[in-house]
Amino acid sequence: MLLGHRADINYKYIERHAPRMALYPHDERGHASTALSVAARLGHLDLVTFLLANNFDVEVTTGASSLWETALYLAISKGHEQVVEVLLAHGADVEGGHVSTAIEQRNKKSLEMLITKYGTENCQTNFLELAAEAGDTEIFQILFDRGFEDQEKAFLKAIECGQEEIVALLLSQGTDPDLPTIGECAIGKAIVHRAIGIIELLIFIRKPYEAQKLLLLSI
Repeated sequence: MLLGHRADINYKYIERHAPRMALYPHDERGHASTALSVAARLGHLDLVTFLLANNFDVEVTTGASSLWETALYLAISKGHEQVVEVLLAHGADVEGGHVSTAIEQRNKKSLEMLITKYGTENCQTNFLELAAEAGDTEIFQILFDRGFEDQEKAFLKAIECGQEEIVALLLSQGTDPDLPTIGECAIGKAIVHRAIGIIELLIFIRKPYEAQKLLLLSI
């Protein structure tokens, strides 16, 4: 009805009572929202579909002045997979931050949809390293299978965070257990973090006396 009276479908208003950062934090005046941003954040699929069918701008940003958020970001952060799918179908742009959020949320379905559109070219974020820190092997495998690279940093991050399953997965894919990098090495990092299980994985192919020596150093 409001659209029939020429209401601005992309109108931004100020929410005064909401769980996100204020647009004007010093005077607590709230933060900018639109019909689409609220629908996406709350997972109202029918309303999102209706708004997009009526030419709502899918790239309108809302939120705090220092962190403008798209409807796609809000849907990902709240785990609304069907809303994510609809927004992507209507041409929502995918950025590295969207993929990172899906990894952090451990949302496999959204992640697969996002990286299908995002691709692996010109990727400036090490998603494998982020997934290694999260420790979700399925998320890690999805990224690995899609061709995201820089396994070395992911390997060291997994050791640092004690993610034994990720370490085992990378070793099974041929990652060098003696991996050296500038200023650190895999086994050294494992010893520093007293990750006994990971140390055993790394030295499994070593000679027995070397294994015993390294284990003693970590205790």
